[in-house]
Amino acid sequence: MEYTLTDGELQRMSLHFRQIASRLLRTDFREGMDNLRRFIDYIDSEPLIADFIRSHNVETHDIEGAIASRSNHDLFQIPTTTDGEISFTYQLLKYALEHYKEYYQLCFGYASSTKVQDHVREFNRLVVQPFVNHINDYLHTLMVQRGVGTKSQVTVTNSTIGALNLAQDGAQITSSSIVTVDQADVVAKTAENVLKLLSCEGLDLKMKEEIRDLVTEIENQITKGNPRRSVLQLVTQRLQEFGGFITANSTLLSAILTLIQQVQAYL
Repeated sequence: MEYTLTDGELQRMSLHFRQIASRLLRTDFREGMDNLRRFIDYIDSEPLIADFIRSHNVETHDIEGAIASRSNHDLFQIPTTTDGEISFTYQLLKYALEHYKEYYQLCFGYASSTKVQDHVREFNRLVVQPFVNHINDYLHTLMVQRGVGTKSQVTVTNSTIGALNLAQDGAQITSSSIVTVDQADVVAKTAENVLKLLSCEGLDLKMKEEIRDLVTEIENQITKGNPRRSVLQLVTQRLQEFGGFITANSTLLSAILTLIQQVQAYL
């Protein structure tokens, strides 16, 4: 099966995925099952994401046995390989959707607190967030390979993810980047805007501090005139992860996504 995504379609899909994932990651325990169903329905129905998961979902895990063998405060023994982590988590979430009435039933044991919401939050942080990160990283890699701000198309042949065909309007992929002083000024202004919006967002104080540090690091790297590519890659990846905890469609999230896109010119 082959299908083609334009530049804008790929970006919209990536944003839509982060928005849906954010609803699950930040869910109130009373809305957990609805948000889990919304999340699974989306990743199963979006061909690009579904094929990515399928390519890693190569092992059948004994989810029922893993659940039955857990004591009150045991964590799930999730495999450490990429294939194992993706397949186990995906199968676990699918099992919960089919067998549990409430999402928090799956999450008990992940916090020492007696508050149900704490168990849901920690389960999402330790189990769901890494799974979301794998998908985010995949989509981000496609966007980087595609190039930023070009009128291009991504052609995906989804027989095997390991042999993706990525091309701009049928041409071979080339990578070139010319960064100007004006672009550096644009990045700096966007970073300042993020910091200003961050002060008004109702986020956890520690999370605000981490986002502020990441944005400041981008400013420092860009303004010094010789930014380290490896540092920018790590910083933008971390910013993407935090994006899952920010209100969907908010001005802050939009500003952060704009900043991440602008930094791609330096990678």
